[in-house]
Amino acid sequence: MRRMPALLTLLGLLVLLARPVVAAPRLVLEGWPGVRRPAELALQSALRAPRDSSALDQALAVLSTRLQDSGWLSAHVEGAWERGADPLLRVRVDAGARHHWDAIALDGVPGDSALFAAALELPRGGVASPSELGAAIERAVRDAVARGHAWARLGVSTWQADSGRVRVRLAAVSGPVVTVGETRIDGLRVTRADVARRALGPLVG
Repeated sequence: MRRMPALLTLLGLLVLLARPVVAAPRLVLEGWPGVRRPAELALQSALRAPRDSSALDQALAVLSTRLQDSGWLSAHVEGAWERGADPLLRVRVDAGARHHWDAIALDGVPGDSALFAAALELPRGGVASPSELGAAIERAVRDAVARGHAWARLGVSTWQADSGRVRVRLAAVSGPVVTVGETRIDGLRVTRADVARRALGPLVG
């Protein structure tokens, strides 16, 4: 009877040894421009789920977005799991030309253009990144609103990408300066109105 635990342990080891060894998924990346590490990180979700088409589609979309946001605006990415006993993911990248900012112009009255220009901070010759342009537009609008232009608007009116250069025109409207004409505090029960106004600080004007 004492031999039974040893027998069971031996049987367990034999079962483990009899299981087929599954190789870790491999990645073959072709045509990726620059350092490979960002691409490998973007594809990790697909490698963790071999032959899952949904996971692969999502990973390829992330990879394509990262390329386009790094200046490869016409980048095309495709990938597929190859048939075979061991999972192999082959990804092909056609990056195309890398684009840089050529000119960013502001359309609007002179005062409107000057209000937004300082906050854009997109140097000519820099990598053309759509997300950086979007962030710069948001930053410029927030800055205008902070200066009292509550209805400030700024948006892309023209986008031209050609021969690795991008020309952008932005439509700028600052709108009127909004000032506070009067403050009213409702609902006070304990605190006096004059004390509350002093706590709020000067708002009128």
